[in-house]
Amino acid sequence: MPFRKQAFLAGLISVCAACMPLAVHANAVSTLEFLADAPQSDLHQQVTQRLQSEELHQAMVAMGVEPLEVEQRVAALSQDELAQLNAKLDQLPAGSGVVEVVGLVFIVLMILELVGVTNIFTAF
Repeated sequence: MPFRKQAFLAGLISVCAACMPLAVHANAVSTLEFLADAPQSDLHQQVTQRLQSEELHQAMVAMGVEPLEVEQRVAALSQDELAQLNAKLDQLPAGSGVVEVVGLVFIVLMILELVGVTNIFTAF
């Protein structure tokens, strides 16, 4: 058999084989089965370690939040929510942003005073 004919037959067989439907067996998976098979990520451990720091623990107690309740809520978070929380913990060091908030409130009050909505600065 010439090479062209062999190549043509091989190509024809591969195209026909690629177009044939394949048998697939799929079952519905419940949420509990999915969560039981899902591996616990290091992200959960990172977040719980960061939340157990002494400074954060004292801040939570000062705000009236029980650390045990926080641990239970963190345990119930999904992977996406844990990733968002971990990113926010990276971006928000303790005590930052106070000056910005005070400045923003002052600017808003000045604008409201100039427009005539409020009379806050009349005594000054």
